[in-house]
Amino acid sequence: MKELWRQGAIRVLLCEAFLDGHSWDAREEADVELVRKRLGWPTPLRATVQVHGTRILSSEEKGDADGFLLGPGDAALIRHADCFPVAILDSHRNAAALLHCGWRGAAGHLARQGVERLLAEGSRCEDLEAVIGPGIGPADFEVGSEVLDQFPTAFHGHTSWGTLSLDLPAFLRQELSQSGVDAARITCDFRSTLGDLQLHSYRRAGARVGRMATLCLIAPTGGI
Repeated sequence: MKELWRQGAIRVLLCEAFLDGHSWDAREEADVELVRKRLGWPTPLRATVQVHGTRILSSEEKGDADGFLLGPGDAALIRHADCFPVAILDSHRNAAALLHCGWRGAAGHLARQGVERLLAEGSRCEDLEAVIGPGIGPADFEVGSEVLDQFPTAFHGHTSWGTLSLDLPAFLRQELSQSGVDAARITCDFRSTLGDLQLHSYRRAGARVGRMATLCLIAPTGGI
């Protein structure tokens, strides 16, 4: 378990070998519970079926989604293997948004929505920070023109083997910055999941690939 960010009551952790397999099922729920026990976290970790969309769940909501809003005492987990985990953090309010950003979610402005939801609940831009975990890098992310057409040309490029590619982490950084997060307060893990054999990659391994997990935990008022 690698700590990506920590300040005050909030921690962001990366589990580089979460599980094998593709579908959300009882075994995966059991794996989530094992992670919770390993961390010594007193309440269930929130996790759900991820659908490459733009829905962000509040603390009271359930259902398929690609993001969570968190407050004191909350903890959530997202799974990923090429898509990018994004955590937007406000240690002053002990609030966060944890997001699963593939190209579809990015094109739907999921990162911007995460910032907007926190601001609507009382966060201030100057208090926000963001962490982007590892995902597929621009030298490896081969896409077609139908994908590129949904993004500004500044993020179009070519893979290391010469085909069309998308610089998704750069797009996410710009989206967060334009939404109000100071660019100097955005941390990015630049490892590419396709090229780094220590990381899970759907593009490299196919449908039965394992998953990484990124977790955000916010201690309850008074600690745990």
